[in-house]
Amino acid sequence: MAFFPSLWNAFGEIFYAPFLRKNLWWQLAPVLALWLILEIYLDRHKGEQLGWNTALGNAISLFWVRLAAMQPLFNVPVGESFPLDRFFAILPIRVYALFGGYISFGHKLGARVTYALAYPTIIYYLCVFAVLWGNEALDVNKYILLAAVLLFGVVYGLRWLFFWPLPDVEGLMVGEK
Repeated sequence: MAFFPSLWNAFGEIFYAPFLRKNLWWQLAPVLALWLILEIYLDRHKGEQLGWNTALGNAISLFWVRLAAMQPLFNVPVGESFPLDRFFAILPIRVYALFGGYISFGHKLGARVTYALAYPTIIYYLCVFAVLWGNEALDVNKYILLAAVLLFGVVYGLRWLFFWPLPDVEGLMVGEK
């Protein structure tokens, strides 16, 4: 198959996966709601840093969602092969979650680097893909992986476009000068 049509199909698979498997919304809805709330909060309170405890909490959230997403992988009936492709697709997300927890808990890297690595945009984006891959809603192939990387750029760009113009709430407080 040609490269661009395959990539375009991969974007379609990513978009439609949650709508074709409605049972995924039990896992996706809380992830998406928390992601949106954190994005709005952190962008409305621009002067407030993420914080070590929030960075650690985000890493734990990613680890927990990733762990829950792997449960269907281990429900393979006897005689069927273990889905190694899905296991290895989620493995880097597990490593990222453990690394994020390690650097947050131990303050191993500077605050700026840690907060950037634990920011909700990347953490909850990875949560969504952990759910989709773990529940076999998406194939694991080079087109899906490339589309996921490109889509992260789009999500980050949209985040910047929508939230950047929001005023800082601290500047709007009554009685402040």
